[in-house]
Amino acid sequence: MKVSVVAFLFNLEPVRRAVSSATCAAIAIFLTLGLAEQAQAVTVTIEDQQYEVSTVVGTFDDLEATLTAQVWWGDDNLAGDFFEAVGDSLGFPNDPLISNPLGPLFAFKAGSTQFQFRSITDGGAAGGFADRDEVFTFAIAEIAAVPLPASLPLLFAGAGALVVLRRRRNIES
Repeated sequence: MKVSVVAFLFNLEPVRRAVSSATCAAIAIFLTLGLAEQAQAVTVTIEDQQYEVSTVVGTFDDLEATLTAQVWWGDDNLAGDFFEAVGDSLGFPNDPLISNPLGPLFAFKAGSTQFQFRSITDGGAAGGFADRDEVFTFAIAEIAAVPLPASLPLLFAGAGALVVLRRRRNIES
């Protein structure tokens, strides 16, 4: 009985016919790409603060404003704390020719032709200097959004229901 009620209430056959296979495929691709993009962020806690760490690709020169605004900029130790917390969660997108693949670069200091970074390899910690005009995958971080507690919307819904009931009583009397 439940199956027939559900089928009656949610009869999607006309909708299915109206939506072409190509549209369904486009929606599936869009959702897959959207979910893949979201999977590239890692949440870490550093000094009692949560951060969403993700990556950007480009040269240091092109991304200088973003990279120098990072919380670890100017602090080698803090850059180390971040790359250790992230670990290999973001993979090893930097593939230098002479050493092991590197994780995202946590740039923390720059000179006129090179920048200094911390990172991780499949063999452990790494650090060094790289040219400002070479393309790399860099780590960036934003303070993680604090989720609204689930009890707050319930509280507002309950308060709204009480207001509606009170108005209904006032109208009836």
